[in-house]
Amino acid sequence: MSLKNAIARCDHAAVLPSSIIENTAAAGFYCSKQIVTDEDKKAVYNATNGEAKSLREAINVKIALKDIYIEPVAMEKTNANGNPVYATNENGEPILDEFGEPIVKTDIAPRIVLFDADGTTYGCVSNGVYNSLKKLCNLMGTPDTWEKPITIIPKLVSNGKNQILTFNLG
Repeated sequence: MSLKNAIARCDHAAVLPSSIIENTAAAGFYCSKQIVTDEDKKAVYNATNGEAKSLREAINVKIALKDIYIEPVAMEKTNANGNPVYATNENGEPILDEFGEPIVKTDIAPRIVLFDADGTTYGCVSNGVYNSLKKLCNLMGTPDTWEKPITIIPKLVSNGKNQILTFNLG
């Protein structure tokens, strides 16, 4: 059977864990961490408000992944020189906002915070990590179903002139 036929025959009524995460994140944010006490709320707020370490600084470091937080963020598009890319009309002219300023094109990207079992938090904005988390959750379930933390090891993978942040299982 071809892959195309196999995909067509799969049960589309089944809901994958990654679908739950995506739908919840798209509605505002997804957080697997129990947020019951004021301390829990403070920990999640601080981790998602810039207190988390950069995941990029933890390349090849084992992390005992206990919980995840994902929210969509708008990222301004830039060209190869780092200059903003502006929205244009069909004539190639910039589209202006209500104040007469050109509108910068944006993409939606996943902002992620990973909670280590030791309390350390790691943050990133990364499609690579997001895709790895979806795959992990489809295979292992969401963190609230894990009996113990899952060890991950952040990696940088080259893709042409770009590098993609992702992780392997340890």
